[in-house]
Amino acid sequence: MIHTDRIDYIAAHGTGRLPRTIRLADDTMISVHAGNGAYSTPRPRDRMVREGGAGTAPADYPGPYSALEVYVVEPPTAPAEWAPYNADDNPTAGLFCPLPVDLARALVVEHGGEHVAQDTEDDMWKALAESFMQNLRKPPAE
Repeated sequence: MIHTDRIDYIAAHGTGRLPRTIRLADDTMISVHAGNGAYSTPRPRDRMVREGGAGTAPADYPGPYSALEVYVVEPPTAPAEWAPYNADDNPTAGLFCPLPVDLARALVVEHGGEHVAQDTEDDMWKALAESFMQNLRKPPAE
């Protein structure tokens, strides 16, 4: 069975101020953001801007969202139909927004769904910090 529970939850309720990382069945990682500070549809006003900020919904808008902010890391490439939503100069990777939920869900399905073992945000940050510290300890290349 192909799971899309996380992407469906984010479409229904958003992520709040911070994006969420979703690990796909083939170990591809995507970052998804919908809510305050994200280029989602609708786009909640940014709480960090004093006089309301840019947006089409209240800052505390709880969802649902019809489009999400999705970050795809290389080497997996984004489908060609995502090109109009690309916010970077690279049409096959990077930030895509506002990306219709159906296109984001289709990518998840194409990669076998969501992995049953999801890393928690704490685990992700710990692994990133450990990797950073290991790189600091390496002697410079000659």
